[in-house]
Amino acid sequence: MKIRILIALAAAALSTACAKMQEIERVAPTQAQAASGLGKTRTFAYEKTVLRTTPGTSTMTIQVGLTCVPRAEAVTSKDNHLETSNILHDAIRQEFERAGYTTVGMAPGGALFTDNRAADYRIAAVVSRPKMNVCVPLAQYSKDEGYGEASLTVEWQLYSNAQNAVVFTSQQKGYAKIERSVPQPIGALWGEAYASAVRGLLADPGFIALVNSGRAS
Repeated sequence: MKIRILIALAAAALSTACAKMQEIERVAPTQAQAASGLGKTRTFAYEKTVLRTTPGTSTMTIQVGLTCVPRAEAVTSKDNHLETSNILHDAIRQEFERAGYTTVGMAPGGALFTDNRAADYRIAAVVSRPKMNVCVPLAQYSKDEGYGEASLTVEWQLYSNAQNAVVFTSQQKGYAKIERSVPQPIGALWGEAYASAVRGLLADPGFIALVNSGRAS
């Protein structure tokens, strides 16, 4: 999914028929659990994020004007799309470091997991059910500011360099709501929804047990 969108798209949509709103999955916020014990000694590297949807799936509705009329929908073009935006990498790094974990550099592209051995664990994400409603009130004036809601589901996969295998998976839902206009609202909403799912991973008892086990399994 493209994190950025040209305001020209929304502006052009002013003359089109109304679009349908996305069904956002609202979930209660999760508080990440701080690193403790052996977990503080583990290192983590973000590998990549893959968006998994059926081509033609509607993922985003753009609303324009001061009354936020839904005017256009964005749809996926591929069933597996590698998301290369730094927004998602930064969300993982910031949430892990905020919880007290150590992160290292991002791995190069390629397969879901590469030969990067700079960390105990490498993290990949498979995103499904991405949904967003975003209002850009002044889109017709090419002003990229707005607000809205977004949700997604993430299957986290942790790969152990010690075992050369995926040793843990966890499915977490992410949700974000921005109520006042911010610059580049699409990136802000996706980033926060993704960060919400990261916090869910950091609160998962299975994840906590894994990183506190006797070895970097």
